[in-house]
Amino acid sequence: MEESGLIAPRRTEGNTRRYSDDDLVQIAQVGDLVDEGINAAGIRYIRTLRRELIRVQDENMALRQQLADLRGDQPVEPEKNDSNGRT
Repeated sequence: MEESGLIAPRRTEGNTRRYSDDDLVQIAQVGDLVDEGINAAGIRYIRTLRRELIRVQDENMALRQQLADLRGDQPVEPEKNDSNGRT
């Protein structure tokens, strides 16, 4: 995973890998995609699309809240999340 650029853990001065909690989540997600037969290029593309989806969902929620504020509605409830923590 690291050789293909899918994971880039931090390193200590002694060059030991230091994995963050986020790195461990990414490793599990990449492992799942590899198990599905997806190659490194496909995994990079999927990860890019997931980041874009999160960005658009966040923007959508902010716009929905602005609209609710303008209308004087109740605050917008976030939609239910999937296993990746997003809607």
